[in-house]
Amino acid sequence: MTTAPPDRCATCDGPMPAPTPGRRSAPRYCSNACRQRAYRQRRNSVDVGAGSSMEAQARMSSFVGRTDELVELARLLAGGRLVTLTGPPGSGKTRLAIEAASAQQRTGRTAAGLVELDGAADPREVRERITTELARTSSAGKADRGARLLVLDGCDHLLDACGTALGEAFSHWPDLRVLATSRESLRHPGEVVYPIAGLPAPGDDTDATPAELLRSPAVRLFADRARAVKPDFRLTAANARRIGALCARLDGLPLAIELAARLVRAFPVATLHDQVDEAPLDLLTGGWRTAAARHQSLRAAIDWSHDLLSDDERRLFRALAEAPGGFGPDMAAALTATAVEPRAVPELLASLEAKSLITAVPDETGDARFRMPASLRCFARERLEDVAEQDTVRERAAAWFVMALGAFDETGVLSRHRARRLARERANIDHMLAWLRAGDDPRQVPLVAAVETLDMIMGAPTARPPALASVLSRADPLSGYHLGALSAQAVLTAWRGLDDRARLLADQVRTEASRTGDDAQLARMETLLDLLRRPGSGQAAVRRLRHCLGTSRLQDDMPMAALSLHLLARQVLVTGETEHMTEPVDEALAVARDETVPGPVRPLLLARGALALQAGEQQQATSCFTALLHAAAGHPLWSAGALEGFALVAARDRAYERALKLLAAAEELRPTVPEAPAAGVWWQRQVNAVRTSVIEAVPHKHVEAAFTSGRTLTTRQATDYALDTSVPTGKEPLSRTSLSEREWQVAVLVSQGLTNRQIGDRMYLSTRTVDTHIRNIRTTLGLGSRVQIAAWIVEATPRRSAG
Repeated sequence: MTTAPPDRCATCDGPMPAPTPGRRSAPRYCSNACRQRAYRQRRNSVDVGAGSSMEAQARMSSFVGRTDELVELARLLAGGRLVTLTGPPGSGKTRLAIEAASAQQRTGRTAAGLVELDGAADPREVRERITTELARTSSAGKADRGARLLVLDGCDHLLDACGTALGEAFSHWPDLRVLATSRESLRHPGEVVYPIAGLPAPGDDTDATPAELLRSPAVRLFADRARAVKPDFRLTAANARRIGALCARLDGLPLAIELAARLVRAFPVATLHDQVDEAPLDLLTGGWRTAAARHQSLRAAIDWSHDLLSDDERRLFRALAEAPGGFGPDMAAALTATAVEPRAVPELLASLEAKSLITAVPDETGDARFRMPASLRCFARERLEDVAEQDTVRERAAAWFVMALGAFDETGVLSRHRARRLARERANIDHMLAWLRAGDDPRQVPLVAAVETLDMIMGAPTARPPALASVLSRADPLSGYHLGALSAQAVLTAWRGLDDRARLLADQVRTEASRTGDDAQLARMETLLDLLRRPGSGQAAVRRLRHCLGTSRLQDDMPMAALSLHLLARQVLVTGETEHMTEPVDEALAVARDETVPGPVRPLLLARGALALQAGEQQQATSCFTALLHAAAGHPLWSAGALEGFALVAARDRAYERALKLLAAAEELRPTVPEAPAAGVWWQRQVNAVRTSVIEAVPHKHVEAAFTSGRTLTTRQATDYALDTSVPTGKEPLSRTSLSEREWQVAVLVSQGLTNRQIGDRMYLSTRTVDTHIRNIRTTLGLGSRVQIAAWIVEATPRRSAG
């Protein structure tokens, strides 16, 4: 397109109308029709110049997600000359940069070009490629449009050369802006670094419907690429959740997701889901033949970065494979002890983070903490095995964890500080225990005791039975770890409600403590035995519990404090002693929240709700059960207790069928593995009594219908039903939430037969934006045409109106 004189239209070369008063810039087109024609010409043009593959790459496949990133990049490019897009291998930096540059070029005000640095070996070649591309945009007449934008792709291996070449280019081309892609910044004057990670993925959300999962860009990308190789592929209730989990395990990395999606032609989703944990780097190969070598497979993408590391960076990188739960500088130094100077570790971590090989993560304590994406950790583990260092690094980790326990191995006492520290390392300890349990290493005794004690304090749900008793039975009783673990087991057994067994264990600890002269352990067990004695009256027990709670807090004994709080809840839920219990339970709730011991909060909330029901305080009971439902996320036992509480409230309001649905949903949630403490004998009697009375008050066929409906509810649906935020129908809805409000509006106009241009005029959007919305609608809903969108609207509109 040639440049038109100011008084001629840039499209038809016709005369321009009189300028509008107050307009800041001179118009380029004589009419809106010419403006739209110019836009279509730019959009449809394939003449982006010989040697440029940018626009072609942008069109070869759909672009999914990253809307916010595109907007932010446009803003950054408007205000700076160099923006560097950084991110881990496979995060989609190249594709995002090309899409951002193409969007700038489509405005008609920017001439965009692409310089690919794969294969470039020296500064001279970098300079030549940049100069050639800038000359091409000038000779094609594109520079007359306005500013120049250059995508400089793959700068990792030539950072210094890129910096030098860009310095020269910026001085010769004053209107030049550069969008660079690299796994670390160029550290060039005026550079703005914009890091990206993987696409948002839903994870192992077993309650999400396919429509809800399609709100995730990672899942949408998988579905889009899967349909490219298998046109009849659809997300269904049977495969959607596995796809969500698969995308999460791949950290939402677009390259990994695309490679996995292409395999659906040969493998069922269930097979991919299971195999991606075993050997993701071997599975995720076979990228586009036209792609650069580093984009051909996930392993190649990571190998590209690994080859650029120094020796010390490589040692640290591979050692971090043994920290799947994340790590701080202290653990990183422990894993590389004797291999890397401890004082060098912080700088090495900063370097790995700058190279996008580890990610800084927020930590509530304010300490520095990092994590390594799963695919990178798999690569690091392979490198660790290659140099036969795996057992050495694990040995260092085990020694560090035992040291982190402090005096717990002797006393069974966890302080506030150590409990919070171990909670951060819980996944790493589990990983380490899997290795220790393969042998007879005595260090597994204090670590297992600490993990189970931590579960009690923090209230972490667990699907496995207790292991400490088994580990202790095989351990050497003369081991230095034995007494502390036995003391911990006594407290844990009391927490599980096995009072007689807890007394026997406490007596064992007292015998050993007397032999060794351990007065602190003797006093601890005396306190425990005092708590376990059957009181003459309820108030006597409450006084003892309050005394133990105060003493434990003063001694910074978090396990005993947590036990006291649990036993106070049991006093209501098991024995049914409700008189004068409201004040002690309220005090206990305040203590649990102040001390950050979330474990006892759940039974205390259930106890407080039960007390409110006994007092006829429906609103207070509902508040307690609502708080419990939120606090019980991921914990089936207490979710069931909250639903039972709502059922009792419903029964008192004579909403009998609602009560039956909630009771049925609660029964489905109850865990098959015994957990502790149980909701309580007295509480269960209350629930059973209400169940019986409600069944008698409702016709038999309505009872069966309510139970059937309640049993089909997922945890999320049951929660929504209890909170009255939705009323599930038993079917997966064609949900309005599967589309944004703007997408819904566009879909409605499509169903009315409007063209994209008519929709754009109606909604004040460009035709390009309408195109994007329709593409997203089809991807989200798995539809293939405008006719199918119209049919979906017809079916979904009544549901939407009803919602």
